[in-house]
Amino acid sequence: MCSPKWAAASTNAETEITCLPNGRWPANIVVPSCRPICTIPCVNGAKCTAPDTCTAPDSGCNPGWNGAGCTNDVDECLTDNGGCSADATCTNTAGSRTCECNAGFTGTGLTCADVDECLTDNGGCSADATCTNTAGSRTCECNAGFTGTGLTCTDVDECLTDNGGCSADATCTNTAGSRTCECNAGFTGTGLTCTDVDECLTDNGGCSADATCTNTAGSRTCECNAGFTGTGLTCADVDECLTDNGGCSADATCTNTAGSRTCECNAGFTGTGLTCTDVDECLTDNGGCSADATCTNTAGSRTCECNAGSTGTGLTCADVDECLTDNGGCSADATCTNTAGSRTCECNAGFTGTGLTCADVDECLTDNGGCSADATCTNTAGSRTCECNAGFTGTGLTCTDVDECLTDNGGCSADATCTNTAGSRTCECNAGFTGTGLTCTDVDECLTDNGGCSADATCTNTAGSRTCECNAGFTGTGLTCTDVDECLTDNGGCSADATCTNTAGSRTCECNAGFTGTGLTCADVNECLTNNGGCSSSATCSNTVGSRTCACNAGFTGDGVTCTDVNECLTNNGGCSSSATCSNTVGSRTCACNAGFTGDGVTCTDVNECLTNNGGCSSSATCSNTVGSRTCACNAGFTGDGVTCTDVNECLTNNGGCSSSATCSNTVGSRTCACNAGFTGNGVTCTDVNECLTNNGGCSSSATCTNTVGSRTCACNAGFTGNGVTCTDVNECLTNNGGCSSSATCTNTVGSRTCACNAGFTGNGVTCTDVNECLTNNGGCSSSATCTNTVGSRTCACNAGFIGDGVTCTASAGLSSCSGTTAGGSLWQRTYGGLPPTSYVPNAEYVYKTLTFRALVGGAVQFTVTGTTGWDTYLHLHNYPFNAATPLANVIAANDDYNTVSVSSFNVNIVAGNTYVLVVSAFNAYTSGPYTITSSPSTSIVGICV
Repeated sequence: MCSPKWAAASTNAETEITCLPNGRWPANIVVPSCRPICTIPCVNGAKCTAPDTCTAPDSGCNPGWNGAGCTNDVDECLTDNGGCSADATCTNTAGSRTCECNAGFTGTGLTCADVDECLTDNGGCSADATCTNTAGSRTCECNAGFTGTGLTCTDVDECLTDNGGCSADATCTNTAGSRTCECNAGFTGTGLTCTDVDECLTDNGGCSADATCTNTAGSRTCECNAGFTGTGLTCADVDECLTDNGGCSADATCTNTAGSRTCECNAGFTGTGLTCTDVDECLTDNGGCSADATCTNTAGSRTCECNAGSTGTGLTCADVDECLTDNGGCSADATCTNTAGSRTCECNAGFTGTGLTCADVDECLTDNGGCSADATCTNTAGSRTCECNAGFTGTGLTCTDVDECLTDNGGCSADATCTNTAGSRTCECNAGFTGTGLTCTDVDECLTDNGGCSADATCTNTAGSRTCECNAGFTGTGLTCTDVDECLTDNGGCSADATCTNTAGSRTCECNAGFTGTGLTCADVNECLTNNGGCSSSATCSNTVGSRTCACNAGFTGDGVTCTDVNECLTNNGGCSSSATCSNTVGSRTCACNAGFTGDGVTCTDVNECLTNNGGCSSSATCSNTVGSRTCACNAGFTGDGVTCTDVNECLTNNGGCSSSATCSNTVGSRTCACNAGFTGNGVTCTDVNECLTNNGGCSSSATCTNTVGSRTCACNAGFTGNGVTCTDVNECLTNNGGCSSSATCTNTVGSRTCACNAGFTGNGVTCTDVNECLTNNGGCSSSATCTNTVGSRTCACNAGFIGDGVTCTASAGLSSCSGTTAGGSLWQRTYGGLPPTSYVPNAEYVYKTLTFRALVGGAVQFTVTGTTGWDTYLHLHNYPFNAATPLANVIAANDDYNTVSVSSFNVNIVAGNTYVLVVSAFNAYTSGPYTITSSPSTSIVGICV
């Protein structure tokens, strides 16, 4: 046995040997040698040369270590950077060193190659910048069309300067690094140059086919043609017929046409349509009436009325049928037959009597009225009805039994059987049900003797029957059930390490020897649970079926029963990170990240200062981690050293990149762009809003909305006045009669006016021509009168020998003839003589003379008398025939008390066509006269009558 702090040199040798009785070692025993024991294991290549003494071997300590006990770490980095690349950082470790390429380089550390940062994510430069690789780093420069640090690049809005070089008639749209030019609507070209498009050349510029398109710069206007109305984009035909029947005759039909109208006289009228005359249908073939009828002409038609003794529509007339009134006096149950001048009465079938009176015959009294024996006969006036009794069907004359069971099971329960009988049916509940047959209730068979099922089965009631099902653990029809031996299948569900025993309707499970559990589940007895199964305390005991295995834990080596600590740090730095220090512990090792790194030692990550309080950078800056430190750079929209950052007001430069039609509002770190009123877009690009597309731009529905840049204008349409937002209809008729003829009536309409020629004129209203009424029916004048056309009318004057208003003329007594019209102003000039009748003036010394004339037109006429006399003279006007006692007017022509020459006049209203008498009376026939009488106007006088 070795001395204390010594152990057998071989781990397989016994540590205690028993000597033979003779005091010698057994011949087959090799006496082992002893080795010293070092309580603290030797490391780094040192050997245990004496108890608790580690000595460096002659061959030297493991690489990276020196000293008497190989415990002094060699700092390899102090010589030639530890053999690392000049672009790497050498870090001394226990017994070795690590080489890690510097930021911007990659490799093993022994060799390092420059990392081309530009190959990954453009080197962190802006996507709008060019990355250029440098030794260990890179530079960033914004591309053409962009500005910034290179890390951040902002697009340059070329459109803000001189419209980006685009045409003034084009829209410049900024793009990333450039701009596009697109000619505005209504222009064509490259955008750099734009030419006005004549929209009218294509599809009439989108105007209505009934409108005139006029090209304008960048657009066009649309105006509806004459006879149409609308916006010009849409034009609706003006229906002239809606106003004054389109100028057509009231007896004509006006038909609207595109841009105009046609007039056609209605049926029963003839003419041009502008004027229509009634047709007298009665003049031809009695107007189509019966020869026994009177035809009467009406406006546009005629009526026909049968003469006395005939009746009908007038188109046809027939003899009066007495039977048509009150059945000719016959009984209501008789038939009246018309005869020439009379009628006959005969009782109808089913009635008896004289025909004037008829009594009903009751047919049911004989042979049930001919009805079926299964029917009921009911007498009716003049006949009888037959109706099959309940339970029968047919005409009543023949009746057949109804099989009620064919419909809805005859009203029986659905669980009953319906049986047809003569005139009825019976209902009987089916087997398994009980009740009247009209209603049936299910019988629950399971209530009696388990429904006939096996005692090992469950009985379930069903409609009209029951089912039997064997209980769990039994099999069969349900009427008979046999126990199932569950153990025959899958060991009865017991564990594979258990024994299954069948029982009535079930089974039992019991774990086999060496196992424990319920029998359904059985677990092996785990020897490892007691004293670790005899394994080393540094080993893991693994239970096996009926035994166990011992395996040294990680960090130990041996057979599991005996385990020795392994120094993990000797190999690959113990699995620690190259940026960590490995320290051996009993059964394991610890890894501690070096200064400037954090982690569990196995994995060490550079400390990212940016994760805490943004690395001390401004909250408006981006913190970028570096090996052992960090950098701060103000974010886009801010300026400063990164630790302190101030917001940049982007709006102060180039309107912040917003559209010139937008408002730039500075925000913290950025800006917002909002298109101004009248524009739409994202603010960077703003397009003029065409307000006219929505609700006519807020303009009046009677106005034209014209889009302008950022707004719109409203102009009232033709026929309206106002500011465009509010438009009032213009009454065109108030000015120059609306452009209508002076012989027409102008009627204002919404947005326009209509012109209709006045009565006595014809035309379209703008142009009206006088109608010569005298050409038709003598202008409505009497056939004994002369019709004279006037502007817009006519005058009627009774011919010589007739008196009246011209429309009505009566032959005059004592008026034989009238001469032609007097052409001048002098109506009468002569010297008078003779005595007047005593009834005319009170003084018999007076003389008088008369002049008879006919008026051409009615109205006010002035008569003037000029006389030279030394005596009193008078002028009188009378109706014809002359009655001296009733003058219409009179005036003194001369008065010898005042002067010898007198001009006197009077005004009087005369009626066209009437005949009048002028009378001059004077005191001395021998000294009176001559006298001159004139009229104004002179055309009022037709002529002199004698």
